[in-house]
Amino acid sequence: MASQSGQCVDRLIERSNTIDGMLIEFDGDQKNVEELIQRSRSYIRETQAFIENNKPVIPTYILKKISDSLSKLEQRIDEKNKSRFKFKFTSKTHTDHKPDTVVTPHNAKGTCTETPEASSKVQLPQSIPEGQKGFLGKEGEDLLLQGDEVDSKAISLVNLNRCNVKIHGFADTAYIANLKDCQVEVFIASRSVTVRNCVDCKFTLMCQQLRVDSCKKSNFTIFTSAESMLEGSADLSIGMLKPDIDGTQVGQSTLHDLMLRAKFDWSQNKWRCIRDFDCLTFSTDKPSNNFRFVED
Repeated sequence: MASQSGQCVDRLIERSNTIDGMLIEFDGDQKNVEELIQRSRSYIRETQAFIENNKPVIPTYILKKISDSLSKLEQRIDEKNKSRFKFKFTSKTHTDHKPDTVVTPHNAKGTCTETPEASSKVQLPQSIPEGQKGFLGKEGEDLLLQGDEVDSKAISLVNLNRCNVKIHGFADTAYIANLKDCQVEVFIASRSVTVRNCVDCKFTLMCQQLRVDSCKKSNFTIFTSAESMLEGSADLSIGMLKPDIDGTQVGQSTLHDLMLRAKFDWSQNKWRCIRDFDCLTFSTDKPSNNFRFVED
């Protein structure tokens, strides 16, 4: 069982990653800016409540990280509001719904207690953000990025249907959202891969950490050098990426060369280390019902 401090760190890392996704949404062509702003504000309040509720057991370094993320999100909200009112100062807005309410449970002992999550509905970006590479809004296509197209870059794969996607090279991170009936291969992401709102997909991934949110009926064959995080997902199968592919050609390099660059070691594949936040009592004796391990 992980320590209370460790659980809080994991939750705040996941929240920081969710905020990164919101920042990407702000970079897109938003048709429903008001909904995104309201959702972002609600998430900021929930995260602040979580921090206040668990502050005694949260390390200083993670407090700084999440504070920086919250500041960026608040700044983006302010920028979007200024832009809206600059060009629409004569418009009259009406709000029929009540403000979001955040419930902060009493926690005198400083243990790790979660607050309610923001709405899982996601307004996805309408374009790949500047400085990133990827694919958006494709159907029934074979898609490939490799070599210099990928090197040290953030990758975004959004709104894909029945696509076969290969990301071959030394990517930094990968953000994968709203895919249906796709096959995705990422070799490699030197940091995290986030997979969100995907269904009936097959993922073959090599990364430092895998984060899965709101996915259904999908298969993951993975190498991860850190514990994976799972939330709001069901009917997943998870298997081990085997070292017999070590010499596979990946763009201009071999998978072996990319692993050396990322300091990945086949003997340290933590593919079975899964933290399911919807089943915090998960253990080898009491497995989560949301996923199953697959071993050939």
